[in-house]
Amino acid sequence: MSFHKFLLLIFFTVPSSLQVPATGDMRQAKADYAAGSYVPALRKAVTVYGKALQSGNDSLAADAGNLIGLVYLAQGQASNAMRYFRQAAVTNAGNRQYYRVAANQLNIAQAFSDLKRSDSALVYAGRCLALSQKIGAFDLVAMAANHLGDFESHLNHPAKAERYFKTVITNSKFQSDWENSFAYTGLARLRFNAKDFRAAGGLADRAYRLADKVGAKWDAARALDIAQQAYHAGGDQSAAYDRLRLFKAYSDSLTSVDKTHESNLLQIREKTMENTALQTRTRLDAQQSKIDHLVIIISALAALLLGAIVIWTLRRNQRAKRQNIGLVQLNKEKDRLFSIIGHDLRSPFATLQTTMQLLSSGDLSHQEVAGISRQLTDQLEAASIMLDSLLIWAGKQLQGMTAHPQQLDLPVKVNKVIALLTPGAERKKVRIKHHFSGLRKVSGDPDHVRIMIQNILANAIKFTPEGGTVEISYLSGGKIIEMRISDTGVGMPAEILQTILSSASPNRSTYGTANEKGIGLGMLLVRDFAHRNGIGLAAESDPGKGTTFRLTFSCIDTD
Repeated sequence: MSFHKFLLLIFFTVPSSLQVPATGDMRQAKADYAAGSYVPALRKAVTVYGKALQSGNDSLAADAGNLIGLVYLAQGQASNAMRYFRQAAVTNAGNRQYYRVAANQLNIAQAFSDLKRSDSALVYAGRCLALSQKIGAFDLVAMAANHLGDFESHLNHPAKAERYFKTVITNSKFQSDWENSFAYTGLARLRFNAKDFRAAGGLADRAYRLADKVGAKWDAARALDIAQQAYHAGGDQSAAYDRLRLFKAYSDSLTSVDKTHESNLLQIREKTMENTALQTRTRLDAQQSKIDHLVIIISALAALLLGAIVIWTLRRNQRAKRQNIGLVQLNKEKDRLFSIIGHDLRSPFATLQTTMQLLSSGDLSHQEVAGISRQLTDQLEAASIMLDSLLIWAGKQLQGMTAHPQQLDLPVKVNKVIALLTPGAERKKVRIKHHFSGLRKVSGDPDHVRIMIQNILANAIKFTPEGGTVEISYLSGGKIIEMRISDTGVGMPAEILQTILSSASPNRSTYGTANEKGIGLGMLLVRDFAHRNGIGLAAESDPGKGTTFRLTFSCIDTD
């Protein structure tokens, strides 16, 4: 089957003065066919064909039928294609559209050639050539001559074939690179069969250049195939390899998926539409069809409405369930808050009141006053931290804690927290070591980061016995900085550490190594602020040896 024949009537048939007014679907069908998208082209052409039959537009039906025939011809269904070509030719002859008749005759000739009926192919190609010359359709004259040359070549009539091909190339009234490419390919095949391999290679190369120039991939591949065979047979292996490589590239780009199955389905659909268009429908059938459609629409709307009601009800119930769960959790948090206020927070202030009464009594010695003053300072510090954590936690419950990231100098921020906690650490004889050097700035909300560092460092001091050590160090790598706060304290089991890192509620506070008391909110704030600021939080602990918390910050490029 010739690569050339697939675009017979798309670009160069029917002058504008003779064209049938086409629908949008018909124009798109021809565009799809030209692009090699045969199934979409057939689908649209069948739709136009059925509508044209129903409306009595026989010219449009002939145009659509001709395109359907071309698709079938491209799919190797020459018998089906022949039926549409003959119908189109009869219709066009009745409408005196002789240009289209000539084109239909050429397509019929190609269908006969595919059916291996060469004599009939020659007859119809000859009729196309004669009619085209009579009406001055010189583009069809060139196409007919090319096909006659192709048919004569296959019948082993080289002299006749050469004569037809040369009339195309020398035709002064019509010149087309595409048609000339086909003619040069035909001449190359004749020279190859005559074992004139050098001439065959040159003619095939010329055919390829013309086909490539107009984007005719099928014709380019056909010419390259002959060229590589000719150069190989002539002993020029380098030239043969170059043409073979190009041929493979074109062949790969032209490989398509077999669409025979869908084409058959569309053929059945087209036949059904044609038969339906020829039947007379009664008014009762039309009315019944409308009623059926109305029933379907109402049923569909009812189903949609019912589905929407069910979905809305389910979503409302799920929302109410989530709200109830949230309310229960909030109620638990409220009870926890009141318990803290009623016991843990009131206790330091009660002790403070008793201490102040003792101091004002004047019954204490200077040494006793000094000792009580140190205890008073510790109690005030503990009460301050508890109150600070409580107020921050309460504000978070009211959704008032939005992160506002800024550039932070992490060691500076840590030094400020150390200055605040150093007096308490010194009274426990706990050493705080801070190791840092040349760190880049990090991103984070200043207040949130301060509270996180303060709570972790305060806990480290709280659970480190007298004479112990708390160390703050950094590990910088890539675009992150990891801060580590390690202590030599009592440590904790893995399950308790996991609860501290993952629980969404305040943890139960425990006493420190010097009986320090907390309210269990510190690590809840650390977790929440780490999440809000995109700061990584992790920890390891070894009971009896200590705990290490790791905060991972994103660096800010200040260059």
